[in-house]
Amino acid sequence: MSDLRVRGLLRLARARATAQRPLLLLSSLTAAVAGATIVVTVTWLQRTAVVPSPPAGVDPAVHAEEGAVGVAGLAAAAPALVVVVVLVGAVALAQVARLVSIAREREDATLRARGLSRFQARSIDLAEGAVLVTVGVAVGLLLGLGVSFATGVPVDSLDAVGFALLPAAVVLAGVYVVSVGGGGRTSTARARTVGSLLGVVVIVLSLVLVIWQLPQAEPGRADPVVAIAPAVILAAAAVVALAAFGAVVVGWAAPRGRRRGLGWVLPARQVSRRLPVFAAAVVLVSLAAGSAVFAAAYGATWRAEATTAAAVGAGAPVRVDLAPQSASAELVQIAAGVPGVRAAAGALIQPVEVGSSSAELIALPAAVPGVMVDGSARASLEAMSTPGAAPGLGDGASAIRVEALVTGPPTVQEEAHGRGDIDVQGRAPVQDVPLPAVRLSAIVIDAGGVPATIALRFEDPEPVAGGVRLNAEAALPPGAAPWRVLALVAGTGPGVGTREATVSVSELVAVGGETLSTPGETSVVAGGPESLLWAAAGDASSALPVGVTSAFAERLGLAIGDTFALRYEGSGRRVDAVVDRILSAIPGASTDLAVFAPLESLLVSQLQRGTSVVPPNSVWLDAAPGAAGAVSAALGDRAVRTAQPGPGTAIVGALTGAWWVAVAGTVVLAVIGALAITRTLAHARHPDLGILRALGVTARQQAWMRATELTVVLLLAVALGAAAGALGSALIVPLLIQATTPGLGAVSGVVAFEGGGLAAAGAALVVGLIVVVGAAAGGVARRARHAVVGEDAR
Repeated sequence: MSDLRVRGLLRLARARATAQRPLLLLSSLTAAVAGATIVVTVTWLQRTAVVPSPPAGVDPAVHAEEGAVGVAGLAAAAPALVVVVVLVGAVALAQVARLVSIAREREDATLRARGLSRFQARSIDLAEGAVLVTVGVAVGLLLGLGVSFATGVPVDSLDAVGFALLPAAVVLAGVYVVSVGGGGRTSTARARTVGSLLGVVVIVLSLVLVIWQLPQAEPGRADPVVAIAPAVILAAAAVVALAAFGAVVVGWAAPRGRRRGLGWVLPARQVSRRLPVFAAAVVLVSLAAGSAVFAAAYGATWRAEATTAAAVGAGAPVRVDLAPQSASAELVQIAAGVPGVRAAAGALIQPVEVGSSSAELIALPAAVPGVMVDGSARASLEAMSTPGAAPGLGDGASAIRVEALVTGPPTVQEEAHGRGDIDVQGRAPVQDVPLPAVRLSAIVIDAGGVPATIALRFEDPEPVAGGVRLNAEAALPPGAAPWRVLALVAGTGPGVGTREATVSVSELVAVGGETLSTPGETSVVAGGPESLLWAAAGDASSALPVGVTSAFAERLGLAIGDTFALRYEGSGRRVDAVVDRILSAIPGASTDLAVFAPLESLLVSQLQRGTSVVPPNSVWLDAAPGAAGAVSAALGDRAVRTAQPGPGTAIVGALTGAWWVAVAGTVVLAVIGALAITRTLAHARHPDLGILRALGVTARQQAWMRATELTVVLLLAVALGAAAGALGSALIVPLLIQATTPGLGAVSGVVAFEGGGLAAAGAALVVGLIVVVGAAAGGVARRARHAVVGEDAR
């Protein structure tokens, strides 16, 4: 008996399916579109989840590590797109299922009267939903694979596709069963109201959870909040659009209800009286419009944030770090000569300590502004610099010459002069205590901001009263002219004893250039430390003007005008600094705690406390990214960093294209759902056609009125959905980008939109809805020509 009962149910299910074949095909088509969208989205992401080969000048190990982080970040963010597609597909399928339920309303009532139990009815619905969704998802799988191969995006792994499709199919089947079993037949108005309020509460609580937890998410880690965030924000945007729609409809219908005639009165009253049906259309269309706006916001904002982060992180269009070696003027000049390089400069990147906090010092010459990508930081650098502190040697200078007078203590001078035994080494053996052999050196700086220390070679010394006159000369090293001089330093060679010598100079002559007044005098001791003979203009009591990051200022409680001490990490060198300005970020810094200073001012400040400077250890270049390989080769195959997103960031950037794939699917699903909703309206309002025709309203007029109400509702839904989507995007897109993209750090929070993609998606949605409206109006015109007032219209 049970077998006969089962066979009877199967025959009943097949008969029911045959009677509603067009609607069931529409249900399978909805599932197929959702499945195809998911497949194309997953295959799109698979294509980009591959770490490319490292470009020239990039460390392969670092490149592979960054790429692996990007792949992990992409895998963690990919479920968000699937959830959005499933959300829109579920809403669209619910509308088709609701239409099926309405079409079977009398049939189901008859079956229930003949003994069909609720369990049996649910079993039939479950089997039907499983078959329809399975067939639809299978067709969508084949369609998606075909689209992927046709567009040159081969499928790397079907496991990921299956992993995304299986839960989507289960959700869609469940939505179909629930909707087709309760689409207005068994649920009361109170139950529908409670269900709607409960849905709103769930969406609001989910939105609060997302906004609360999303800032805590980290790129590369699977986080459910990241997966549901876009769907939650789009659902909340749809609720906002629905609330605004209700207010607009009430405001639109009330004054028109007091008018005479049917032209605008009937459409307004029909919309206000059938808000539940039109609300479904508003939710579905606003979801599609909101997803398009979200995709436009995500794509444009991600590109802006990734580009800015890469540029600020690199500091320069092209950058080569040389630490622990230094960047010589010759090396910087070699880099500047590479084809495609417009300018080059030496930069200092130095770990420093401020109190108990560690920070990073970035120093760059203001004379070569093109090497810095950040315009605001470049302007700050120029404002803080003190040009002219180091006098120039002239464009044609090739060497420098210094005349120095070396004298000993008075007793040594008198005895040495009386005996005349000052030798060519500048030694005066008097009472077995010689004068030290003096050494002179000059610290110069080239046009690229790179300092160099050159030793001056002595020519024949000239004995004078009380000492010796030395003529010292040295050629300028390879570098970018014009050169400037920062300091003259006097020292001694190895020696024994404590006898002092006094060294004095009056001028420095640049061979082929200028003659500079450099009055200075210092004392040196045999075997003792070097001594500064002359230094460029600078007040030893004044602090170095610097810029600091806002995080640095907040950590130390600094404001503009406050002073603090910088200590070079691992050494006793110290620099007094004063906060000249506070910046949101400092180009080239690898940490939020950073200090920014003009290189020449820093060098002058160092010479106020010692006889040497810390040379630059990085080369920054104004060049196209394509010149990175040639720069690396010219600098001994050094690793090169460019102001472009790294491999990890670029891999996560595939989400920008995948969002548009998802949007294309949501647009198609919205059009299918809108078609189902218009057919639902047509079924519910079929008796009105005969009544209106009896009242003298022609078929053409009825078609125009139906087209008017549908056009107003759908276009209003598009506008409200886009506005609510923009609001939701501003709320969540920066947080989502920061949570999914490695290497960005703090984002600006400024949301941009892709105008071209948004216009294309909006046009496709509007055109699809116009086709639906045209089909609905045409159907009304055809049926109205032959409609009569029947029993069901009374």
